[in-house]
Amino acid sequence: MSNAPLDIQNPRDTQTPAFPALEGRHFLPNTSLRLRLALTYTGLAVLSVLLVGFVITFFLKGAIDQQFEDRLKARADNIALNLNNPAVGLGVSNPLSEEVGLYQFASTKGQVRGSSPQLSEIKTLLPIGSLTLKGVSFRAVERDYLIRGEKLGRIWIGLPVDNLMSIQKTALQYLLWGALLTGIITFLVGLLVGRRALIGISRAAFEASQIEPNSKELLETPVRRDELFKLVSAINALLTRIWDQKDFENRFIGQVAHELGAPLTSIQGFIQRAQTKNNASQTPSSEINHALEQAGKVSSELHFVAQDLMQLARGRSEITLALHLLGAHNLQERLERLVQGVEFSGNWNAYVLCDPDRLVQALRNLLANARRAASNAGWVGLELRSTPEFLLFIVRDSGPGLPPGAEKKIFEAFFSRSSSSGLGLSVATQIATLHGGNLTARNHPEGGAEFTLSLPQPFEEEEDADFDEEYNEAVLALEGKAVPHPSN
Repeated sequence: MSNAPLDIQNPRDTQTPAFPALEGRHFLPNTSLRLRLALTYTGLAVLSVLLVGFVITFFLKGAIDQQFEDRLKARADNIALNLNNPAVGLGVSNPLSEEVGLYQFASTKGQVRGSSPQLSEIKTLLPIGSLTLKGVSFRAVERDYLIRGEKLGRIWIGLPVDNLMSIQKTALQYLLWGALLTGIITFLVGLLVGRRALIGISRAAFEASQIEPNSKELLETPVRRDELFKLVSAINALLTRIWDQKDFENRFIGQVAHELGAPLTSIQGFIQRAQTKNNASQTPSSEINHALEQAGKVSSELHFVAQDLMQLARGRSEITLALHLLGAHNLQERLERLVQGVEFSGNWNAYVLCDPDRLVQALRNLLANARRAASNAGWVGLELRSTPEFLLFIVRDSGPGLPPGAEKKIFEAFFSRSSSSGLGLSVATQIATLHGGNLTARNHPEGGAEFTLSLPQPFEEEEDADFDEEYNEAVLALEGKAVPHPSN
């Protein structure tokens, strides 16, 4: 079996995007879906209002222009009729009053014979159509000036178009203001409606984030069979497949660990009997004895790997701790037998509330990793430090330290940068969590790696002092010594 580290690649790194055409096109990627939808619908609403408004304004402008043209032509026809037919205009007020706008009379030879007071200074013929006089825009037409059917000249009639332009400008302003108000109202309504419409997605996301790794709780399926129903159903189906796969893997790992246990026990028994026979022979061989010791160490290491596999297969939810209150020196004695060459320091007279087998397994894994990192010639230390709230088991080594950025990855199952199985730290983390504690790692400033396994204090400092006093009294009583009175 190769000892190369596992290169676990994130499936997302190689996953083909579901919509390749949209790859790399992100609209406000750091905003909420509700805000993006509100902005999208606001933009569509404003665009629709502007488009429809400009179309309506275009036709409205055309209608107003046509009305103005009809009014101008009707005014010109009426003036020409009154002037050319005196009998028709008899009794009619002056047809050339200021109300008709501007006018100009010219002979057939192009000579100006009369005009409005505003045009008295202009002695040339005025053009037909649109023109600007003294800063005012006009639109003009002409009619023939007839007397007894004979054409004597032309009549020029002009009306100001300022009102027409004012109406068109006002319509455009109302259109822009309407688009702005439509955008604001659509945005606010979109936020309000979007919040109500997307509350199901937010609730499903929150419930999904609260699912524990080892739980089997599914998301609540909505009653309405809409897109949210499809999304939640897909998530539940995915969770079910993940849990089924995880159960299969756990059963497989547990079966492998179980099948390894019996042969390893037999191997250890054969090694012990071989050592006994070699030592009892007339010519014991030191080389054979050394080889058997190395084989015993390897079998013990494999036995611990099998235990770690069993622990990993069971997971946190299927393990029940058998808690005991015992002195930390009991843990020290067991660890000294399991891992050689460890320097113990700190207060090992403290009391620990723990499952001794599980805690020894976790500390043994930490010490075994430290020994591999430091090699046989290196240094490994375990310090027990007490704080008002926690008991800290600090494991240090003189090895090369942790790889950069691996302070959290090393606690993942099967992650390894050495010849180990990559299970020890993951199992140690599970055990620490089961005890209500934590396991952290860092590179020590003086070199090497440092792992800190913290467990809650079994009791407060005052209770600790009372317990120590009662314990000392009980020991003295068992030894047959007089217990000193507090007054002494």
